[in-house]
Amino acid sequence: MRIWEDFLKNNPDAKHLPIIVPVVLHHGKDGWTASKRLLDLFDIEEPLRSVVEPYLPDFGFVLDDLAFKSDDELLGRAMTPFARLALWFLRDAREGTLLDHWQAWASVLIELLAHPTGLKALEILLRYCSYVAAAPAPETLRNKLLKELGPKAEEVFVTYVEIWKAEGRTEGEAKGEAKGEAKGRAEGVLMIFRARAITVDEGTRERVLACRDLPTLERWLMRAVTANSIDEVFAADLS
Repeated sequence: MRIWEDFLKNNPDAKHLPIIVPVVLHHGKDGWTASKRLLDLFDIEEPLRSVVEPYLPDFGFVLDDLAFKSDDELLGRAMTPFARLALWFLRDAREGTLLDHWQAWASVLIELLAHPTGLKALEILLRYCSYVAAAPAPETLRNKLLKELGPKAEEVFVTYVEIWKAEGRTEGEAKGEAKGEAKGRAEGVLMIFRARAITVDEGTRERVLACRDLPTLERWLMRAVTANSIDEVFAADLS
């Protein structure tokens, strides 16, 4: 109604209204169960219904119910890679079944990551996942990434670790838990080492986990993304 009102305001001489097709995208677990027509909201019994029905407002809408859409149905849609992936995340993220379908979506993920802004787009989806459900642990996600995405897996994994770190930082600041934040960053450093197949000796591991200085941990975290060895991560600090 507001679209039509705005249209008439801007086109006062118009004799017809533009067509608007309402669409509902539903991603509840059990599917859509309510009526799809406005007329069904009126409490009218027969025989009155048949008499007044022609004079009552009524319209329906196109229902896109993701609960009953298979991977093949969503994959076959003529949409951008990001849009198709968004439908998959909407369908599965809240139910915690996202990783169950990871292999079916690997080719679309690779297609998305080939785009210059693909990594940022995937970050949006991963962040949504962390908001609506118990997000997969980084190590669990890493195993899926390495298996399905090949060389792009490392970039995605680092991004996901950053999301976990950011979520931990937000919660830590809200609760004043600086110690927990430091622990989260330290574990992030070690996770990146593992993702990049950099061997970490026990002494280095203990050093990272024992550190409570947030700027230092942040510095190590950023270096770990590009360093070719552990020595490169700690070199400036040792000097």
